[in-house]
Formats: sequence, structure tokens, C-alpha cells
Amino acid sequence: MPREMAHSHFGMVTDGRYMYVVTGQYGPQCRGPTAHTFVLDTKTKKWHDFPPLPVSRGCVVFKDRLYVIGGQEGDFMAKPGAPIFKCSRRNEVVFGNVYMLDDEVKWKTLPPMLKPDSHIEFAWAIVSNYIVIVGGTTEKHPVTKKMVLVGEIFQFNFDTLWSVIRELPYRVKTTLVGYWQGWLYFISGQRDKGPTDPAQKEVIGEMWRTKLKLNS
Repeated sequence: MPREMAHSHFGMVTDGRYMYVVTGQYGPQCRGPTAHTFVLDTKTKKWHDFPPLPVSRGCVVFKDRLYVIGGQEGDFMAKPGAPIFKCSRRNEVVFGNVYMLDDEVKWKTLPPMLKPDSHIEFAWAIVSNYIVIVGGTTEKHPVTKKMVLVGEIFQFNFDTLWSVIRELPYRVKTTLVGYWQGWLYFISGQRDKGPTDPAQKEVIGEMWRTKLKLNS
């Protein structure tokens, strides 16, 4: 893999031949994100540089287009002596911007998300002509400064419109999402502390599903 490529927290997607790796965290410990992006040609087994993003993002491929959505950046650093390798930071920004790589290999700005959202690297599914995104994290609580988890399922039609499909049973981040025969699944992740507290609590091993009804 390329020396400058992120080691974790990156967005990754494939269109069948090419595998795209977008931004992420470089190095073994907590630190700020990199904006570098790379593409692997699975036939030639060679990596190539890609146009860097303005800021760090997650990604998805739809109809031969590369989209990057949400994400965050900040001055993250390892918390000294933390037994579970917690991060600390003084500054953090969560983004709701959306970009698409156009035919001229330039990043085009699309309508932003309904709220800034991060920790959605694999929390999405392509359904018909839409992307469906589950949960995530948004801007910190203005008083406690704690992380705020997201409890909605979002729908985007890739060109113009974002909407909320429904609420989740609880707020969750870094979940894994799949779609099969009309059902939307989400598995594992880190949930909130309860209905009145959106801060993160325990990592869960549960699986939920709902019959998906897209907005028209």
C-alpha cells in the first residue's frame, strides 16, 4: 500500500475493478486526518494517487461516480495512559458537505446533509437510486462538549434532496449497514446512554432490521 495512505478511519468503496480509499487517520495512534486519496487497479495490482479532498470524508460509488459525504477533522491525539487508547482533542469540526468527482476529475459540491455527520464509513447502503445512511455522530453538545450520536436514517437522491426516513431504536455510530429484499439492517456499533442522553456509551453486538419505505 502507498506510504502516505491512511491506516484507519478511512472511507473505502469499489466499483468492481477499482478500489478507492479516501482520507482517514494516518499512523497507529490518535491524530488528525489526512486528505490524501488513492485508487487501486485490481487488474494491474497498482496504486495511484487521486485528487486530494478539501477535507476528510467517507465515500460511496454510484453509477460510476465517486461521492464523498460527511466526516470530521480535529487536533486528535492519544490520551496519555488510557487503557483503551482513548483520544483527546482541543478542536473538532464535523462536516455535512457532499462532493462528487466529475468527468474532469474535479470535486463538485452537492447539497449538504441535513446535519453534520461523521462515523458513517460503512453505515450506508445503495437502494434503487438513493443512498441510505444510518446514524453517526454530529457536532458536540454545546454545554457538556461531549460527543452527540445521531438517531436518524437519512435518504439522499444523489443530486438534490436529503430527507429523514425514520428514527432508529437508539442513536448509534460506526454501525454496519446492509439491504436485502426490502429490509434495511444495521449491525453492531456504539450506542447512546439512553433516550435523554445522546453521548456514547457501550459498544453493542445487536442486529436490527426494518422494512424500508423510501421517501418519494
